Amino acid sequence: MKIVQMVNTLSIADGGPARNSFELNRALNRMPECKADLFWIAGDIHQSVLYEESRLVADLPSPGPRRIGLRSDNAGRWLGLLPFLRTLRSADALIIHGYYLVWVPFASLLGRLFNCCVFIMPHGALTVRQQGYSRFKKFIFDASAGLVTRLRVCSFVTGSMIEREELVQKFAGANVQVAGVGVPIPTEYRQEPQPHDPIRLLSFSRIAEKKRIDLSIDALAHLKERNIDASLTIAGEGPLNLIERLAGHALSRGVSDNVRFVGQLSGAAKMKAFIDSDFFLLPSEDENFGIGFAEAVSFGLPCVVSTNVAAAKDLPVQAGRLVRNPTGETLAAAVIELMAPTEYLAAQSISRDYAVESFSWSAAAEQWMAAIVGAHALRHRVS
Repeated sequence: MKIVQMVNTLSIADGGPARNSFELNRALNRMPECKADLFWIAGDIHQSVLYEESRLVADLPSPGPRRIGLRSDNAGRWLGLLPFLRTLRSADALIIHGYYLVWVPFASLLGRLFNCCVFIMPHGALTVRQQGYSRFKKFIFDASAGLVTRLRVCSFVTGSMIEREELVQKFAGANVQVAGVGVPIPTEYRQEPQPHDPIRLLSFSRIAEKKRIDLSIDALAHLKERNIDASLTIAGEGPLNLIERLAGHALSRGVSDNVRFVGQLSGAAKMKAFIDSDFFLLPSEDENFGIGFAEAVSFGLPCVVSTNVAAAKDLPVQAGRLVRNPTGETLAAAVIELMAPTEYLAAQSISRDYAVESFSWSAAAEQWMAAIVGAHALRHRVS
């Protein structure tokens, strides 16, 4: 089985689509009789997930992910347009990451022209919340280029059941499958009898408005009001003006000395951030999956997240807390509940078990392969 993946960018700042396409490519290439190639359209290679963690590069299939350009380069980082078209022509399936992108309709046309099964993973672009932004532009796209795309897609594939349900509501009759999303399962994880003193809270995600990191800062302030010493580490990249606003919010709540913005972390620094923390917070307004949450439970971190985090839908109550319409006060209360020694020790092992069962990349790759093989079988029956 030959598979081609296309993603707009592998930039770290792009979050889910970059990481997901990269890790899925590695997982597919580990499967027997499967060859997957990943191509990207835009962005600086030195700011990409290719260079985020050196340990991830070691087992990439040669020549590894490449950017599409007019010409190939000698270093193997760029693939010219004609060689790319030859690669696509020999593929059995084309996986497109993203939806509202100018190149997506052209890619789907080429895929069907070359008799590929075309799959689209929209990465939350078609959720109800995201449809509330730029409505007119999206309406025009859906009625023109989007229609061309949908007519050539074998199936949409989502990371969660919640995203699938919302996509089916938008495009009635669309074939939508759930493949899930994986994370690398670390061999080292947290197994401590109690939290640190002061307790260590962690926010690890792309810094964006919808992540509601301000509520995590509020939770820190409420803990302080209850005479509970705590610190909050905020890891991730985002707009400078938003980071400055969050820093100002921490100052206004009197906890600026307890908040650290550490930027994007990778490799050993990323692992240390998870293992050295006591609780993971993600009070997002909208999260079609929630990769940071999946990584946190893989390290055995008890998590306090909003009910809007799709990946946490089945989180065992012993592993953390799901908070509806979170506020700083309700987040702090959830952390306090989990601080009890018996609660805390159990939460770590249950979190880890939940991650291994739910978020391994091998399981996600198997679901993708099932979707691809099923689409091929259906096409052959129809023809």
